[in-house]
Amino acid sequence: MDPFCPACRSVFLGTSSCPRCGGELRSSPERPAARPPGTTPAGRVAVGSLAAVGLAVGLGELTAGWTALADGTPGPWAGQGGRAAAVLFGGLLAGVGLRRGFPAGAAVGGLSGGAFFLLDGSPANPALYALPALAALLGGLAGMVGAWVWAAPVPVALPAPEPSPRRSSIRLAVDPPAGRGPAVAWLRVAAGAAVIAAGVGLADETRAKAQRYSGGLLRVDNRGQGRLLSLQLAVLAGLVGGVVAAAGTGAGVRHGGLAGAVAAAGVVGMALSRGELPVPAAVALDRLGVAVGPDDPAALGVVAAGVVGLGLIGGWFGGVLFPPLAPRSMRDRKVRLGGD
Repeated sequence: MDPFCPACRSVFLGTSSCPRCGGELRSSPERPAARPPGTTPAGRVAVGSLAAVGLAVGLGELTAGWTALADGTPGPWAGQGGRAAAVLFGGLLAGVGLRRGFPAGAAVGGLSGGAFFLLDGSPANPALYALPALAALLGGLAGMVGAWVWAAPVPVALPAPEPSPRRSSIRLAVDPPAGRGPAVAWLRVAAGAAVIAAGVGLADETRAKAQRYSGGLLRVDNRGQGRLLSLQLAVLAGLVGGVVAAAGTGAGVRHGGLAGAVAAAGVVGMALSRGELPVPAAVALDRLGVAVGPDDPAALGVVAAGVVGLGLIGGWFGGVLFPPLAPRSMRDRKVRLGGD
């Protein structure tokens, strides 16, 4: 926002103190500040839930091979313990910067607990049906802690400056016409699509070469584990490609979706030309129970939808983590020096 002198009720650009009275300039409230992506309550709940579920799944993958410690007891992050830690982290993340963190944290806990419940299927023990409610309570308490430790900023109301036709700095505060979004950065879309398509198509070859030249550091016990690792590499490449396409553009989801669509066309064309699906796509279809075949329209449609979904998620993350250097109200604006 433009620097504003409360005493002189004027906006001055390019200086940190008022040239008239020498007072300290503050942020001008002449236009409402838009919330950055991911800072709305719904965005916080979504980010916290994804972080909680992802952390729980990651901890489960890390400890999958640790069946027991030396004394025969389960590992520290096995089962519900790791999920509780993940819910605490997600609720804490959702409550940061809010005045009341319990609702956001409880929503994160409830969504995460529901996701865990669906992943486990119908439990035999009726008491386990209460786990989503307990997860909601745990997430709400973590959200309260996050809101207490990292409190919300205190709003400061300043008087709005009186617009004057003689001050060009006031005219700079006028937002561009509604409906005008940033133009599509096609070079970024192409770069992101290339990363996604290469990640899906070459993940298995890259994993095999990494194992061969790692000197035994990267090792799998069987072919199934290697193919699953290739799927994970492809998912990571898809997310990175979406971030590449969206970073700094101001339209992360749009750029990520475009990159995912272009990459999906490339992956489908690659499958048709080779006569077989890429290994990550085949593994994903096998786990989903879809018939695997390069000529099956349903299988190709599921693969294309998955690639587009990776681009969308990566584009959303890229837009949140790497916003434009200039605020939205200052992009694509013609600056006039002096008067009309």
